[in-house]
Amino acid sequence: MPGRSGTVAQLAMFAVLAVTYGVVQLSGLISLWISAGIQIAIAVVCAGLMLAAVRRLYPPERRRATDNDMISGSFATVGAVYALVLGFVIVVVWQQYSDTEATVGREANAVADLERMSRALPVDEQRQVQDAARTYLRLVIHEEWSLMARGASSTRAHAALVEPWTVYTDMEAKQRASPLYDRSVTRLNELGDNRRQRLNDAGQSVSPLMCTRREWLDLLQGLYTSWGGRWFRPPR
Repeated sequence: MPGRSGTVAQLAMFAVLAVTYGVVQLSGLISLWISAGIQIAIAVVCAGLMLAAVRRLYPPERRRATDNDMISGSFATVGAVYALVLGFVIVVVWQQYSDTEATVGREANAVADLERMSRALPVDEQRQVQDAARTYLRLVIHEEWSLMARGASSTRAHAALVEPWTVYTDMEAKQRASPLYDRSVTRLNELGDNRRQRLNDAGQSVSPLMCTRREWLDLLQGLYTSWGGRWFRPPR
């Protein structure tokens, strides 16, 4: 059986994980950087306190060599699993970032195509579509982009997106016979689809950075466990 020092380490790490879990649960109510700072501070302070407590209660001369051998093997396994999970999280986050970047690019291209194809419309309809497209871009860049950080969207940007639909649905049958009409409607659909996808991507989080709260807890647990392996190594 492991020594009493191993039991103390497990209890200490459990206390740290319990506190960290509470902070992660509240992370949705505070900003990303404040949450990250609190979690880093907790990790550093608790690691130092537990290191001092273990060395004070169980100095190196009271530890058994068998404890050291068993703990070293266990933490090596945990460290390898932790590295795999961390690498997986990084790959997933990068993929999500790339997908969102592609979505924003398709949305911008749809607006540009819509503005160009509107030049084949009569003057009044052309002006309405172009004004709506430019207004939509301005609202997305200067208003909706900052709102997405809070999980919200711009109602004015949505209204600007509805305006071109009104223009195309009110056209006469003669104007709808133009080949550019069907293409413009297709671009409008793509614009709306990509906007919804962008807003959906903005609403997703990895609590608060890249993964779910449970996954962050597992990563932090692996980090603390890896640190804990250093507490019982005999001095050289």
